[in-house]
Amino acid sequence: MPAWILYSLIRIALFAGSFAVLMLLQVHIVISAAVAAIVGLTISYIFFAPLRARMAAEIAESRTRRGDRDGSDEVRGIDEDAEDALLESEPEAPADPADGTDETDATGATDDSEGERRG
Repeated sequence: MPAWILYSLIRIALFAGSFAVLMLLQVHIVISAAVAAIVGLTISYIFFAPLRARMAAEIAESRTRRGDRDGSDEVRGIDEDAEDALLESEPEAPADPADGTDETDATGATDDSEGERRG
């Protein structure tokens, strides 16, 4: 059985068990859900770290295999290439906007926050 299925089933069982116990104790449903979520997260984090690590390794291995199908080391899509081209073609913004020039926003209004404080 894949580690992610086992880990997910354990987390669901921890949540459901905690939730059921709290509901039998007649705790409000929202509080029961929140406490059950915290209990499930905490117990799985502390006691199931090896299973979580195995699950992470399986996911990483799966992602690596998918990247190797096309023979490339890096999985890149068209959108990453377009974003890189756009960033390379844009001129750089001024390094320091506090160089004494007035900044204007999209409406053409200047930032007059200093004048508003004065009076």
